[in-house]
Amino acid sequence: MIIVTKIEKIEKHNLFLRFSNQELRKLNLSALNLSMHNPEFIKNLFDIKTFKKVKVGKLGQIYWTDLAHLIDEKGKKIQCEFDFSPEFVYNHSIKISE
Repeated sequence: MIIVTKIEKIEKHNLFLRFSNQELRKLNLSALNLSMHNPEFIKNLFDIKTFKKVKVGKLGQIYWTDLAHLIDEKGKKIQCEFDFSPEFVYNHSIKISE
């Protein structure tokens, strides 16, 4: 399984990511169809300060801490991370020549 190992560069809505197969790939988040998500969530994701807080997880996913939330059975918001799986990231990114 190919996973993200490092975030090389962040540029506007683009992430330049190194994968376990040593490929450097560019993920353009603004090109993804995220319309299924709440517009407020999308606005927060694309805020450059928030966007730059992206991290690589233990399973090779990319994620943002406390970006999303769930609603519990009492209607209370519970903050949670928002992530993209390594497979999703790999399949939606383009290989960059070095």
